[in-house]
Amino acid sequence: MKFIKKFYLNIGILLLITALSFPAFKALTKPGLITGHDTQGHFIRLVEFDRAIKDGHFPVRWSKRLNWGLGYPYFNFAYPLPYYIEEVFVLVGLDYLTSFKLIFILSFPLGWFFMFIWLRKHFSLMSSFIAGAFYTYVPYHFLNVYVRGAIGEVVAMTLLPLAFYSLERLLEKVTALRIVLLGLSIGAIVTSHNISAMIFMPLLFIYGLCQLYKQKHLIEVKFLSLSFCYAASITAFFWVPAITEESLTKVGEVIYPYFLKHYPSLQSLLYSPWGFGGSKVGIIHGEMSFQIGLAHISVVIACLVWLVPFGRRKKRGVGLLFALGVLLTMGALFMMQPISSSVVNTLTPLKFIQFPWRLLMVIVFASSLLSACLLEIKFIQRLIRGKQIFIAIAALGVLLFLNRNHWKVNEYYSPPAYFFDDRAIDTTTTLAHEHAPKWQNTNVWQSSLRFQIKDGSGLVQNTVWKTSYHEFSSSSSRSLLLTDRTVYYPGWEVYIDGVKTKTLDPWDPVTEGLITFEVPSGAHTIGVRFGETPLRFASNMFSLAALVLSLGVFFKFRKAK
Repeated sequence: MKFIKKFYLNIGILLLITALSFPAFKALTKPGLITGHDTQGHFIRLVEFDRAIKDGHFPVRWSKRLNWGLGYPYFNFAYPLPYYIEEVFVLVGLDYLTSFKLIFILSFPLGWFFMFIWLRKHFSLMSSFIAGAFYTYVPYHFLNVYVRGAIGEVVAMTLLPLAFYSLERLLEKVTALRIVLLGLSIGAIVTSHNISAMIFMPLLFIYGLCQLYKQKHLIEVKFLSLSFCYAASITAFFWVPAITEESLTKVGEVIYPYFLKHYPSLQSLLYSPWGFGGSKVGIIHGEMSFQIGLAHISVVIACLVWLVPFGRRKKRGVGLLFALGVLLTMGALFMMQPISSSVVNTLTPLKFIQFPWRLLMVIVFASSLLSACLLEIKFIQRLIRGKQIFIAIAALGVLLFLNRNHWKVNEYYSPPAYFFDDRAIDTTTTLAHEHAPKWQNTNVWQSSLRFQIKDGSGLVQNTVWKTSYHEFSSSSSRSLLLTDRTVYYPGWEVYIDGVKTKTLDPWDPVTEGLITFEVPSGAHTIGVRFGETPLRFASNMFSLAALVLSLGVFFKFRKAK
C-alpha cells in the first residue's frame, strides 16, 4: 500500500514537472526540424539506424548511405542508446521527426524529476524540487538542445541523477536487483554519451566510496564494484570495439588537437551573448554562448560564503554533497582555462573530451546540487520557514526569466527528400570524418556507382543493397577485378557462389580503400556481407549474458513479490 501511494505521488509530481517544463520545450512542438550544429546529422543517422534495423543488421555498427554512399562505421564508435530509444518510438508508429524531437522534449521533465528523486533522499521536498528546476532551466541545457543538437549529451545528462539515485538505493540496502539497476543506470550513460561517462563515472564511484566510508560500511565496496562490472559487461558490445578499433580510423589525427584550441574566457562563462554559431574563444555576438547562468553563479557564490557554517551541519550525507558540489565546480572551472593545459597534456585521455567548455555539464550538475544545499543551511531555513511554496514559485520565476531567450529556435525547415530515400549522403555527418578508416582514399567520393570493374570486362549487376549485405551477379569470359564501392572495414567478407574469397589489402593503391576482389570467369553470384569480428562477437556474448542475468533477476524479484 505504501509503495502504491508513493508511486502515484511520484506520478503526480512528474506530471507537475512536465507542465512546468513546457516553456522549455514548447518550441519543439512546432512542425519542422530545427537547425543546429549536429541536429541534421543526428536526424540522418536516425533514419540510417532505422534502415539498418529493418535490414536485419544488429547490433547496429554500419550505415550504408553515409560517407558519400561508401558506408561508414559511425555506430561502432558513437553512443547508440539515443538511437535505440528513438527506434522504439519509430517501431510503435511515430514518424522520424516526432521520434527525434521527443528525445529532446523528454530531457526537460525527466532530468528535473530524476534530480528531484535523488536529492529527496537528503533534502526537503522544496529544496529537491528547486534543484531539479535548476538542472532543467540552465543555459547549457538549452545550448545542447537548440544550438548544438547534442543528443548524446542531452540523454546522458538526463540519466545522470538517476544513476546517483540508483547508487543511493544500493547503499540503503544491498540486493541483487539494486546491483543490477545501478549497473543498468551506469550502462545507460556509457551508451548515451561516452564522453559524459568518462567524466562522471569515476565521480560516481568515488562518491559511493565516500558514502560507504561515512556509513562505516566500506566492506560493501564489493557490491558497488559489482554494479560497475555489470555495467561494463552489458555495454561491452559497444565500448570494447570502440576502444580497440579506434586506431583503425582517423579519430586521433583530427579530434585530440581541438581541446587546447577552445578554452572559453572567464568573462564568457559569466556572460556571453546568445547565438547559434560555432565554438570560438572569447565573446562574439552570434557565436555560441558559454555562460553558466546568473542564477547558478549566484548559488555557487552564496554557498562559498556559507562554507564554514554549512560544514557544521549534523545531517548525514549533506556535507558530502556540499563538498561534491563545490569541488566539482572549482575543478571544472580550472580545467576550462588555459592554465590547465599542462594537466591536459599529461593526462592525454582528457583530450577525448574535445572541447573544454563541455565541462559546463559538470558545473550544471554541481550548481544544481548546491542550490539544494543552500536552501538547507540553518540560517536560510529560518528565513523561509512557512514560505516554501512562495520560495519555490519565486525560484522558478527567476529561472524562467533568466532563460527566456534561450529556448528560441534559429530556424525550422522540412527535411529534404534525400534524407529518406536511397540516395547517398554527401557527408559522414561527423566533425572531421574522424571515423573513416585510415586507408580510405578521398578521391573515391567522386563516384556514385555501387561497383566498378577495375580490370577485365564482363556483365555485373547489383541485385541486393542492404546495410550489411550486398549481392551481385557476374558473367565474364575471363577473370575480373571487381570493386564493391564500399569502404573496407574489418567484418566485411566476400563470398563467390557461397565460398569465402580473399579481398585485396585495403592499403593497396588499386583498391582506394574499397572492398576489392577477383572474380573467376563464368557466371557467379557474389555476396558481400558485414559480420562481427571474433572480438566483436565475444563482446556481444558478454552483453547478452549480462542481459539474460538482469532478466533473471527481474523475474525472480517479480516472483518474490
